[in-house]
Amino acid sequence: MSYCKLPGCSRPATGWSGYCNSHRSRLRRHGDVQQDGVIKAQLKPYVQAVRRRIAKNADNPVWKTMEARWQALVDLAHAELTTYRNGAPHVRQHRQAYEEVERLAGNVEPRAVVETALALYLMADQDPRRFRSDEAFRYQLARRLRALTEANRGSWYDHQAGRVKKVYRDTPPKATDYLADLLVEVFGAAGLYLAQLERTQTEAKREQAKALWDELQTLT
Repeated sequence: MSYCKLPGCSRPATGWSGYCNSHRSRLRRHGDVQQDGVIKAQLKPYVQAVRRRIAKNADNPVWKTMEARWQALVDLAHAELTTYRNGAPHVRQHRQAYEEVERLAGNVEPRAVVETALALYLMADQDPRRFRSDEAFRYQLARRLRALTEANRGSWYDHQAGRVKKVYRDTPPKATDYLADLLVEVFGAAGLYLAQLERTQTEAKREQAKALWDELQTLT
């Protein structure tokens, strides 16, 4: 019998991956066997930071530009899906990714998509240990955007608990990977710049506070 190849895990390996069922599932869902999913509550402070940045620069055209870039991806998804529905050959994982874009666009306002995507980049910059790898970050970007719509959730009745529970519907890994590629192309440059701007300004404030404290120490 072979065992899970993740150091410290003694459960039996299953399938081609060499991981146990638990870590194999995490790899498929999150892009890394040690990555935990980012939940809405964890992302909330970063969404608020993005909103403050938007409010501070309300007249800056970049926000409309980001929404336009998202809309361009939505238009591309519509066009690709139209050719598929008309019988053209297609790559299944690409079709699934475009369907996710179409579903998201049909249920969520563009500004919410922009805020959430940029917030993930802030989180990655300010709490880098939150993401085990670049691939894990890309998967979380795709998953958090998909989670904005209830259309990607199912429900089932837990008889033991006596209540209805919701379950997140995952996309196949290759579809998630392609969706992440599309999203990084749309939001990556702005997300990285915004993260750098937040970091620079935070460090400047920290230096100012330190300088003030040093001056206070000279008081007699």
